[in-house]
Amino acid sequence: MAYLGNTARNLSSLRVLTFNAFAGPPTPTKVDRGLEGSKRLSLQVDKIRELAPDVVCLQEVQSDGVRKHFEANMPEYAATYVLNDELRCRIGKLMRKALDSAGAGPQTTISGFLLGPVQAGLMILHRRDTLVADGPASAITFDDQSGDLLNAFRPRGVLCAHLRLRADNSRIVVANTHANSESASQLGGMIFGAYSTLPSVPLSSTPRRNQLNQLFVHASRLSLHSRVVVCGDLNSAPELGEIPANEHRFIDATAATAANRQRQLGGTPWLHSWDGTRNPLVAAGWLSEGHDARTQLDYIFAAQDSGLEPEEVSLALDDGPIPLSDHFGVLARFGVHQFRPQQSDHVATTSVERRQMPKLPPHTVLPGEESVVWGI
Repeated sequence: MAYLGNTARNLSSLRVLTFNAFAGPPTPTKVDRGLEGSKRLSLQVDKIRELAPDVVCLQEVQSDGVRKHFEANMPEYAATYVLNDELRCRIGKLMRKALDSAGAGPQTTISGFLLGPVQAGLMILHRRDTLVADGPASAITFDDQSGDLLNAFRPRGVLCAHLRLRADNSRIVVANTHANSESASQLGGMIFGAYSTLPSVPLSSTPRRNQLNQLFVHASRLSLHSRVVVCGDLNSAPELGEIPANEHRFIDATAATAANRQRQLGGTPWLHSWDGTRNPLVAAGWLSEGHDARTQLDYIFAAQDSGLEPEEVSLALDDGPIPLSDHFGVLARFGVHQFRPQQSDHVATTSVERRQMPKLPPHTVLPGEESVVWGI
């Protein structure tokens, strides 16, 4: 697909994809059916470019090599992320260079989790002909990091891309997140031998509920001056009732389009982005077997007053002969209507964006930035 430049195109709809890029076990392993990480990453890029969404929210982009691969191979998209420069990340950089000398490429594997610099493993891509950056990235770190031991190494949070729609110059904030997977009691049970595997579908979790509430509180403040879209791997099944979208006046795109989808296709109102009956990476999970697991963990929302009306939602990256991730993607199309902010830009910027900026400065992609391939 050729990159056609920055020319704006007429916009009556906005297409948004959320996708967990899968920091799975190091390859080759039985669980990923012989598809090594660099090949999987290349196939992910090919499929996403084929879909050509306007916005892509990625989770588990743990390593800088993976981040750079998405940027280098999707030139029609600009990227938003935050990089850390901690000691563990510097060690990871040295390890990656050593692997590169042996001919290894960027890997979508869990080896990047402890040593990769991409904050919270979150990345947002936006099409250059649809949207333009409206200032630097912002991010928050969840106040509640309990319930998942790995959060001590890589705290979870929210990444926000501040953008403008080229069609009408209106502001739009895209918030991307990846909430807790397991509860503390589940992980403790494994450590102390109460059971040998974790449930494939996460159980109810108070820390996760706290994280999701903080996510929507933050998003609702942003919605006072911008259109707002919230995406991510929430790790929460619909039946748990943990997602406070309605309480904060956000529309779940999957639920809003369920009636039409059920009339056409039948089945449940939810999209099974976590499906052990179709995805062998779920069925033969690393720490949790899920042959019968079938639920939704990945979602897309829009603020009710954003002028974004959900029109169609479907699974994506779910049709290959070899699974590209343990999650299927979720792709939503929104009708774009007129938007009138509730507050002025000045009030919103001082009360929300500046107060919620991350402790570390956001990374800004500059022309001519070094082109390297390392990344754990």
